[in-house]
Amino acid sequence: MKKFQTLFLLCGIIIFSVILYNLDIISVLESLSKVKWGFIIIFSQELVAHILNTYGWKYAIDSELKIKISFKKLLLMRIAGDGINYVTPSATLAGELAKAHMMGKDHSITHRLSTVALAKITQAIALCFISIAAITWLMISSFDITNLSEQMKIATYIIAALFAIIIFMELRANKTNEDNNTDKKNKKAKTFLEKLKELDKIMMLFIKRKPKEFALSTFFFTLAYLWGAVEAYLIAYFLGIKITFAIACLIELLSVFLDGLFFAVPLKAGTQEATKVAIFSTLGMSAAMGFSFAVVRHLRELLWAFAGVLIFYRMKKV
Repeated sequence: MKKFQTLFLLCGIIIFSVILYNLDIISVLESLSKVKWGFIIIFSQELVAHILNTYGWKYAIDSELKIKISFKKLLLMRIAGDGINYVTPSATLAGELAKAHMMGKDHSITHRLSTVALAKITQAIALCFISIAAITWLMISSFDITNLSEQMKIATYIIAALFAIIIFMELRANKTNEDNNTDKKNKKAKTFLEKLKELDKIMMLFIKRKPKEFALSTFFFTLAYLWGAVEAYLIAYFLGIKITFAIACLIELLSVFLDGLFFAVPLKAGTQEATKVAIFSTLGMSAAMGFSFAVVRHLRELLWAFAGVLIFYRMKKV
């Protein structure tokens, strides 16, 4: 796993360097200097997204499991889990396991994981809605993807090469494990499948018994994604980038879609900047604007992730 982490991180650093080398640094610095105190607003507004996401998780908790956790604690666990997910390239799973751990040992691990898994499912459905909306909007609009700058094309090649290497390494590792540990692996797989079936049964029962809660969970996660458009508008405003709220919505929709593709990159190293440069170039704006936008958002994400990790270790000691 550490090999993959190193590769992803190295790829991100290369992408960041390539983009930065081809940009007008003076324009970027001038834009960033305009933010000043506005960053406090940009940082603070993210609390709304966390609250919406917490409501999404709250409605995914089956009341029949009798899991009693206050909304404040759920909110802190949500922030902590998101922080863990952000700093670890684990397909956003480490944060979910952290949430289950923070729920306490008063409830069975199966029940705890089922609530986390259900929330993950409804959030994934919300992500699909947002991604479909972004792609549809882009297809029916008159935006020209040929506006993509040369540095983005280079970044795309780097990402493609990285994934090819990772797939090759993963296949090779799997083959070796199968040859050396067949019996042991089969035994573990059987135990895992039994737990997975039990988890699946709990989730399916919840969806059948509580369709309203399932729909509400998906709804709040969708709202949380859409709230990002408010942040996009605020970042653009403080950077001095003149856009309409509709364009801010499109920037956010595309950001959610592209960020989902590069979920395995730790700290979004390089990919945050690459995707924003691609989006801004596609929408006919300068790459420097996209890069400046990405830097502000990246800083906000890092600070919230840092806060989340601190919350996790604090709650872990309790």
